[in-house]
Amino acid sequence: MNCTLEIVHLDRAPKYKALSYAWGNPSMAAEILVNGHPFQTTLNLNAALQNFRDIIPGVRLWVDAICVNQNDLAERGQQVQLMKSIYSRAEETYVWLGIQSNDSDKAIDFMELLAARYRDCIARTPVGGKANFGTFESTVSWDVVKSFAALERLLVRPWWDRVWIVQEIVVPRSISLHCGNRSFSWVVIRQACFLLQFLREDLREIF
Repeated sequence: MNCTLEIVHLDRAPKYKALSYAWGNPSMAAEILVNGHPFQTTLNLNAALQNFRDIIPGVRLWVDAICVNQNDLAERGQQVQLMKSIYSRAEETYVWLGIQSNDSDKAIDFMELLAARYRDCIARTPVGGKANFGTFESTVSWDVVKSFAALERLLVRPWWDRVWIVQEIVVPRSISLHCGNRSFSWVVIRQACFLLQFLREDLREIF
């Protein structure tokens, strides 16, 4: 894979996306070319770069492992101070959860179904009225156990444990999460969680 590294002033930077991801095992490396020179990345970052190259040809990304000289402690310290600005000025932050595996598509489908049902219930609720989300059984006609198992596996991926995700998801203008070739918005997660919160008593009975 060939990448081009550009040096720009943050105040005059062209439009770009910021990447948020888990580095992965540093001892398992993949090689890419940056400005024609070999550059070692982790397997997880390499998978992310390949994924975005395929779905968004020519995408301009800010990636800490490449854009910051990791061997220069002074530069690393300086860049840490700029993280908030870097993520807030990006057009969008891409969250890379990893490759498609462990029924990740089923988990995403399940979240999107829950979010859609939440939006539908809210839309049918009169102004000032109380939303009626029904029961879990009538809300979701899925194999509940398998769906929740897939969702749990997606939500325990390494990205969720990173300390930096708070800053990387709070300040951006827009956030999209990517797992393999599937993507979904942060709003979908919030809406799915809201619905599950309302239906928690049903869930206790099921599990």
